[in-house]
Amino acid sequence: MSERSIGLFRCSLQALLAFAVLLSAWVARAQDANTYLKLGNDLYNDGKYGDAVAAYTKAIQASPQGAVRAYLNRARAHNKLEQYPESVQYYQWYLELAPDADDLKKVKAEMKRVQKKLRSEEPWLGTESQRTALSQLDSALESGPFLTAQGGGAAAIYDVLLRTDYATPKLALIQSTLYAGLMKEALSSATPAEDAPTARLDRAGWLLQVERLERAQTLLPLEANGEALLLTARGWEALLRSDYARAAELFELAVRQREALSSAVPSALWGRALALLYSAAPTDEIERAIDDVEGVFGGGSSSARDALLLLEAKALQNEGKFGEAAALVASIRSK
Repeated sequence: MSERSIGLFRCSLQALLAFAVLLSAWVARAQDANTYLKLGNDLYNDGKYGDAVAAYTKAIQASPQGAVRAYLNRARAHNKLEQYPESVQYYQWYLELAPDADDLKKVKAEMKRVQKKLRSEEPWLGTESQRTALSQLDSALESGPFLTAQGGGAAAIYDVLLRTDYATPKLALIQSTLYAGLMKEALSSATPAEDAPTARLDRAGWLLQVERLERAQTLLPLEANGEALLLTARGWEALLRSDYARAAELFELAVRQREALSSAVPSALWGRALALLYSAAPTDEIERAIDDVEGVFGGGSSSARDALLLLEAKALQNEGKFGEAAALVASIRSK
């Protein structure tokens, strides 16, 4: 097998592995919800109703629309704890999420018996800490930021909300809104200015984009553009800490998703060329990478063409053609 064939096989294998990781992250959310649901059921059957409520909360937080049975079982646990307003509310949420459930008649009868125990007809509105965190999060989701370099923003408030044991159907909308905001922030920060080879980010800046995208991935499965952008951001983070071989692998995977990568394509192409140059890759690989960059920047602005010339100068230097490399650099400086 030729060296290039081996390289193509390795990249194909890495692409499959990357897809498997993304798929497993999505499956893990459903598995987590099911695991917590089963744990809650065991605790309920052991008469540990408070612990059962905590487990059902985790199930709902993992899958607000999918862990439907957790709403019903939490309602029953609250009833056992004589927390009747909470019980009625969770019965109502179950009925909203499962209007065609086989046990609908039985559940409605259960809820009516609990409603007779209520001292007030006022609905349960959650705890004060939940209402405070939810109000703050609603404001943050409307205006951002979603995740800052200091770890603040809507994502941090979301974490606070979860720690209050907030678990309602509204959590699904919160998660999708937070996901969209994190994706928008990452894409905006990582997209180069017109004719620029890449976004003006240092290693910490690229690492922040990785954190935003990985955080989005914990909420919902990343779409194709998100997967490609995450590979690009990881590539630049690796490149800027001088792990050139790893950077080249990540950029190659990103470039293979060129259609999904959209506006971040130049950044991945540029990064791949730099990584190959600094990792002393075979000359033919470097030349192909530079040709791809030229296809994007060759007819661009003067600064873009100068950046391309610097790539070519570095390639000549790698080949030991120091005089030609110096001449190219001098031509840029003389402008």
